[in-house]
Amino acid sequence: VEVIAHVFRAWRTRTIEHKAMRRALERFEKRARESALREALRAWAREARTCTRRRREDEREKEIKSTLTAQLALTKAVAERDAALDAARNAETLYSAIEFRDKRREVDAKRFVETSTREAARALNRQRALVGALRKLRAEAVRQLEV
Repeated sequence: VEVIAHVFRAWRTRTIEHKAMRRALERFEKRARESALREALRAWAREARTCTRRRREDEREKEIKSTLTAQLALTKAVAERDAALDAARNAETLYSAIEFRDKRREVDAKRFVETSTREAARALNRQRALVGALRKLRAEAVRQLEV
């Protein structure tokens, strides 16, 4: 009887210990599953943040690229406008210079004509005066010869 009692006690102890070990194992497995689930959730959240960050960076890069493209187009347009304005100013300066030269030539031609006309008039007056003096001298000489 004692042996049977001892066997039952050992079986009971072993069963209790086995149940406790099984519960401990189940708790460990449950914690491991929860930990793995939490770790998977953290990894998913980390990946989601990374994807969101990359997407935002891509959007920022696209925005920066479009802004730079617009600035480049604006700069090209301004440069073309400035070049056209410079060409117009240069043409205007050239036309002004040509106009000034033509007016200068006109003024010089008028001045030459006026000077030439005055000199020609003086020469004509001198010639008339000489002709008049010569006629007087001839008339005087003829009168002297007639007397």
